[in-house]
Amino acid sequence: MNNESLSRYVSDKLLAVDFRRYLKVASIVATSQDPELVLDVMVFIPDRMFECHFKLEFGDCFVIDDHDHKPPVFARFKSYGWLRSDFSKRLPIALWVFQNATIIQDPHGSFRRLLKAQEVPFLASVESILRRKYIEFRSERHNLRQAVWHNDGLAIDLLRSTVIKLALEMVLLSLGLPYPFKKWLPREVRKLGGRWSQFVTLQEEFLRETDPQEIITQSDIIVAEIAAILGRRREFPEGFLQQWWLHLS
Repeated sequence: MNNESLSRYVSDKLLAVDFRRYLKVASIVATSQDPELVLDVMVFIPDRMFECHFKLEFGDCFVIDDHDHKPPVFARFKSYGWLRSDFSKRLPIALWVFQNATIIQDPHGSFRRLLKAQEVPFLASVESILRRKYIEFRSERHNLRQAVWHNDGLAIDLLRSTVIKLALEMVLLSLGLPYPFKKWLPREVRKLGGRWSQFVTLQEEFLRETDPQEIITQSDIIVAEIAAILGRRREFPEGFLQQWWLHLS
């Protein structure tokens, strides 16, 4: 669905119903990454109007789940306050979602301003997020060694998936970029091209590996790659990268 079709849906379907007076001042964005499968829409209503009027009429969890439209449309109605809270709870993911959203309407520029305002706190938080994820990454890789020793296939697969997820997230964070949901992580890193595309291929090989010793060997390579990436940042000295267990909370 292109921008013209999105705008037509808003005018024909959303603005034609009982809450059109709210939508005239709302910001409307499409957050879908699979627009041929489902169209996810977020409608952000000014805080006072949402709390004092919209919520009293329709509740604070109002949605439109339109399966008559092709593709189906799932529209959620929230306040700007909800959006600020979403950023505070999961800044890297929320920032990625809304930076990649299609803005259908933003009559007063409120959505754009709020989105822009998240860039500075995100960059300021990258170091602490990376530190936390690296410790989790190394802990899970340590757990993977134990799972391999016990030959627990399901545990091995669960731990490998976690190690890969954290590694891909740290690649994006190390470049000052937010990261998406898991289903988009490989694609997002691969889009960077070059060595990063090769890094994704390494994760795929790691996930397919069946030989126990080779699983550990490949995990060693991934650990070394991540340590090298973080080691180029002065916030992560060698002592932290190698003796990560000293920093467990």
